Amino acid sequence: MSICSPRWATPRTPERKTLGSAAAKISEALGHSLMPWQRLVLDTALEIDPKTGRFSYRNVCIGVPRQSGKTYLLLVMLLTRCLAEKRVNCLYAAQTGADARKRLIDGWLPDLQHTKFADTFHPRLASGHEALVFHNGSHIGLVASTMKAGHGHTIDCAVIDEAFS
Repeated sequence: MSICSPRWATPRTPERKTLGSAAAKISEALGHSLMPWQRLVLDTALEIDPKTGRFSYRNVCIGVPRQSGKTYLLLVMLLTRCLAEKRVNCLYAAQTGADARKRLIDGWLPDLQHTKFADTFHPRLASGHEALVFHNGSHIGLVASTMKAGHGHTIDCAVIDEAFS
């Protein structure tokens, strides 16, 4: 199989530090190597602005065909954010609240519980308050995919999976 570069992508800014290497290590610890396009996205999306110390990009949009590894990429990015800093508030939304809950509880949680990350968080499973709560105060919570979802919250990283729907 040949490696195909993305047709369109924001180029990486070499002068900026990135958490892309940390994300790649997290992916390896989860038992998967990142595909080249995933690594490119994470290297660029997780660039740090040297003047502010904050992430360089406020919005990152990813458009790839179904079953290409997008949702896995999002998990790695969310874990990277939550493990790299204290008290990071991440929210995840999918087509419906039920889809987001299913991804977190039936997909990500069982996979994470069998890795070295199992000791870094505890699951909160109360209906309507589901989250992965990390010992450093960071968390990955769920939000409904409605127009008012997340309003009033201070959010460090919001992910909308399958945003088209």
